[in-house]
Amino acid sequence: MDQLRHWQFFVAVAEEGHFGAAADRLGMTQPPVSQGLRRLEAHLGVELIERSARGAVPTAAGRSLLPRARGLVRDAERLSTEAHRLSTAAETRRCGFAVDVPPGLVTACLTTLRTGGAAVAAVTGTTPELVQAVAAGEADGAVVEDPAVTGPLDRGALHVVSRVLVVPPGHPTAAARRLRWSALRGLAFACLPRSANPPGHDRLLDALRGRGLDPEVEATDDDRRIAATVAAGSAFGIVRPGVADEAGLPSLALPDDDFALRLRVVTPSGGGGALAGLLDGAVTRATAQVRR
Repeated sequence: MDQLRHWQFFVAVAEEGHFGAAADRLGMTQPPVSQGLRRLEAHLGVELIERSARGAVPTAAGRSLLPRARGLVRDAERLSTEAHRLSTAAETRRCGFAVDVPPGLVTACLTTLRTGGAAVAAVTGTTPELVQAVAAGEADGAVVEDPAVTGPLDRGALHVVSRVLVVPPGHPTAAARRLRWSALRGLAFACLPRSANPPGHDRLLDALRGRGLDPEVEATDDDRRIAATVAAGSAFGIVRPGVADEAGLPSLALPDDDFALRLRVVTPSGGGGALAGLLDGAVTRATAQVRR
């Protein structure tokens, strides 16, 4: 490390042409720079800098070695920067959230994870993508839809977020005091694509079929686009209450949990530890109050 530091002295002096200016550039006083360069020259057995009253200029040997010295210093700086980046990345809690996780719940989880000043990186994706990311070590944990194929990952407690059924304005169901499933026949079902989580998608369709409906599926990206599709008049959807309120759509309460959003925290097998507990606690607190 001393020799590298001395090469830094040499480069600074050669480029600045003055020991005082080199010391200022390095954030030091002049004597240590001069002494360090002398030690480097003694170690190499060659004079690198010619000192005079007019300043400091590289000798022939110094000019020959300067390009390599610059490369050495530059590579050392890059190495240090990359090591710092890796260190920071290792200390960052990387958490994934499925696309249908309510934003308020995401905020609650990230706020909890930042406790104590920890760095946090949030990733969104489909449930299968997030499961794969956790399994591959690209995320430390994720909040995903349940049911899901999670393989050997550790699974936290089941969290249930209520949802409502939304219908187009003016549809007969909008004025009904209680939900009649048969009145929805002829409407498509606006929902996330099956690729977002095949088991969860199939569970939802099975629940509709159990109530006498087998609607055409109109896939879209998220709750707000589901609301927009419903507002266009050709589909019904199942969304969080806050989304229905924002969109101004008629909504009806769903009588059971078959249509609720079911969430679980997944973490690496045997390696979730404190993160799993933090996430589960945050989701527990947030599910009772999430409205947007």
